Order: sequence, then structure tokens, then C-alpha cells
Amino acid sequence: MRHDGGGWTSELVESTGDVGWGCAITLDPTRARRPAITYRDRDGGRTRFARKEAGGSWTRETIDADVGTFMVDALPGPTAVGIDPLGQVHATYQEWTGRTLRYAVRCPD
Repeated sequence: MRHDGGGWTSELVESTGDVGWGCAITLDPTRARRPAITYRDRDGGRTRFARKEAGGSWTRETIDADVGTFMVDALPGPTAVGIDPLGQVHATYQEWTGRTLRYAVRCPD
């Protein structure tokens, strides 16, 4: 969602699986402050990253495909995301199976 001066608008980022758990957002200082999001895919046991591109579409990729399957009554832990002035994306999240904290970094293309 974004505020356009008169109300809120929303847009779809991803709809495949049980996504959106533990999401975090930042604005990319190297890409005109466009939003970037980390979140969990509860069905696939993945930690995901999405970034809004200049044309308005969202690109999505998996940060970690092996963070474990979440138990039925358990909610995936939160994620955190930041982008430094060089455009490197930094993310933290919990690996569920071993209950460990992980840190990932992605250098810009």
C-alpha cells in the first residue's frame, strides 16, 4: 500500500504459497528509494526477497531455500532487511530446524 494523498492503494507482491510471514521493508537508497521486502514462505520453508523495479513490476528471489518446514502451530520468525549505500542487500532471519540466526548479503548486479 502507499498513500497517494487521498487514500491508500495496494499492490500484489507475490501470491504463490503461504507467503508474507515475518515481512520487513526498507527503501533502496540506490534505486530512487523504491521498496524492498524480505518475507517467509511458510509452505516452502523459504526466506524470500522482493524489490520494486523502475517499471513498477516486482522481482522476487529466494534468499535461502532451506530454512526448514514450519510446524503447524508455529509461525515463521521475523526477517529484517537493509540496503547499504553501495546497493548491497543485507538480511537476517531464523533457520527453523536448527533454530539458528542467519545473515545473508547480496551484492548488486
